[in-house]
This record gives sequence, structure tokens and C-alpha cells, in this order.
Amino acid sequence: MDEVRKLSRFADPAATGLAPRTGEAAEAALPPLLEHVRTRLRRPPRQTRSRAKVAALLAAAERLFVARGYDAVTADAIAAEAGVSTGTFYAYFGDKRDALVLLLAERIDDVLGVGLAAPARPTASEPRAAIHAAVAHAVRRGLDPRVTRLRRIWFAAARRDPELAAYERLAARYAVARIRGRLERARDSGQAQPFDVEATAWAIWTLVDALTARLALLGDAMPPPERMIDTVAEMICRAVLLPPGPPRRVTQLPID
Repeated sequence: MDEVRKLSRFADPAATGLAPRTGEAAEAALPPLLEHVRTRLRRPPRQTRSRAKVAALLAAAERLFVARGYDAVTADAIAAEAGVSTGTFYAYFGDKRDALVLLLAERIDDVLGVGLAAPARPTASEPRAAIHAAVAHAVRRGLDPRVTRLRRIWFAAARRDPELAAYERLAARYAVARIRGRLERARDSGQAQPFDVEATAWAIWTLVDALTARLALLGDAMPPPERMIDTVAEMICRAVLLPPGPPRRVTQLPID
């Protein structure tokens, strides 16, 4: 599992600091989860056998969190599901929260919708296509079945955990900063009309994030994702981009 292969990096993350709100630096990556959420990880697994045990514990934790809900799961239950002793669980994790954080750490951008502005930036020639690509990218990533499950687990835990809730707010600011930086570039290049950049960035992020959540929750009750993506992208284009100018008229000159 990716979580296990990268556990040693999680145990000693390098500090990255906070990204500025606007400009090119707004594209910086979200700081790793373990930089802002304290854990009591005992030790990273060094040997193949230890890595296999941690992999089994994380897989068991994910299955139980999905089936029973985060609050109903205990460390004893995770250990039993993984086929190891409770002592083995506590050899690596301080509690079930540590397992949750490690489980989420590698997919946290997707889980919290930070990847909203990931595709290519709007260009002078194709701003509408770039906006459509960004919306499609965010929705498709968010509809990954595993991401959908992890989102539900995260939100259930974050409602009761101030540190997780604070990181959730940090992730939202990063997502909005990325969108805001691109809106400013579009405005400064003459592609966009005057608007409240900060509020517009928040509105776009909220709209696309809510669309992803509703598609995952309601499924076939809504129109197909492609239709929803097309419609939301068109709404954003009409709200942000300058309307196209009148077509250029070409006058044919008589030829002697």
C-alpha cells in the first residue's frame, strides 16, 4: 500500500510553511497532514514483516470505518479485523485516530477538494476549455469510490476533532488561493470582467465541491456527471469571462 511505503516520510515531514494567497506561489502544495495534525505514531515499520502488519491494520481500519462509522470503531476491533493482537496495533499507533490520519495522508488533496484548480491554466486562446477541464478534473477525482469513502470518514471525524477541523479550513484556503490566482491572471490579461476575486474564488470552489459531494451521494437521481460538469463550467464561464466580441466583418475588395 502507498500508505505503508511512505510511512517513514510521514514520520518526519519537512516543514513547508504557508503559501501566499495570490500569484504564482498560490499554486504551492498543501502542507502534509502530519505537519498540522499531531499524532502518536510509535515507529515506522522497517522490515517487510512489519510493513505487512501495518498494511493489514490500515486496510482493516478503512474497512471498519466505512462499514461502522468512525465513532463506532475501536483499536481492538481494528486489530481483530487485521488478524493481529491489540498490542501489535499499539506498537505502531497511539490510537485509531493515528490510523485514520495515516490512511488519509496520501489522498488528502483529493479528500478535501484541494485539487480543484489542478489542470492547465486558462490561456488567451482557450479560457473556456481550461475552465471546463478544471471542473471535470475536480469532479472526476472526487468521484473516485475510495476518495468518496475517505471523505465521509474524514468529515465524521473532523466534526469532533478541532485539529482535523482546523486542517480542513487550511485546505479550503489553499484550494481557494489556487483558484483566486488563476482568476487574477485571467482578469489582468483582459480575459475576465471586473468582479470580487476573493468571493468569486470561494463561490467556484464551493459550487464544484458541492457538486462532487452531491453526485457521490445521489448518483442516478441527478443528471449524468458529464452534463453537470458541462453546465457548471458554462455557469462559471458566463460569470467570469468577458463575453466574446462581435465577429469581425471581412470586406471583399474588388479585384481589377
